[in-house]
Amino acid sequence: MPEPVRVALIGCGGIATAHLRACAALSELARVVVACDSNAERARRRAEETGAEACLKYEEALARDDVEAVDLCLPHDLHEPVACAAAAAGKHVLVEKPIARNLAEADRMIAACADAGVHLMAAHCQRFSADRQTATRLVDEGAIWRIYLMRTDHN
Repeated sequence: MPEPVRVALIGCGGIATAHLRACAALSELARVVVACDSNAERARRRAEETGAEACLKYEEALARDDVEAVDLCLPHDLHEPVACAAAAAGKHVLVEKPIARNLAEADRMIAACADAGVHLMAAHCQRFSADRQTATRLVDEGAIWRIYLMRTDHN
């Protein structure tokens, strides 16, 4: 079996918890080697949880030779610039949804990754979660009406 993909977790806020759980469950496939956040305490805490190193600037994470891919758990306005920088650094990109704030940003991200020959993927897996599947079933059965908003906690 090949070595796990070495990942930089960039953005260590709330949604990062779910991403770290996935990495832990798939440890033979992916391993976080650096946790990066502008908040030093969050970066340190996530690094300790994963046995990774911590850093405060995403440029530091992208410059590392041991990072093959990035997992972007950032505010939406940072998706495009950081994804494009990661692509330029030759790193594969997993970005939390939504991929970008608008079509132009998404197009730039897609082009940057294509030009660099790296993969780009938006993490949009919640539609398969148990709570959403239950809600969909209830709508389909007529037990409840159309859902306009649903909130879940990843902690």
